[in-house]
Amino acid sequence: MTTPSPIEFCEGFLRREIAENTDKKSSPVRISLRLLARGLEMIPVYAELHRKLSPDERAIRVFLTLSCRCVLRKRCGRHT
Repeated sequence: MTTPSPIEFCEGFLRREIAENTDKKSSPVRISLRLLARGLEMIPVYAELHRKLSPDERAIRVFLTLSCRCVLRKRCGRHT
């Protein structure tokens, strides 16, 4: 079994989030779609995440999940 690259891992996580979310118009899905659409710009971000947080893949998943939630809170005006 081969280990996915940082890009494959992060984009795979985002694709799974989209597939598992039943409300396709929800903000987490829209944010995940935007991140995937800006894939070329995200390459250095994914590489740094992997460099700083691997080998614990859970840490990368948590970071991506919390990042989406922070974007939602900021966009909704909630700063708690």
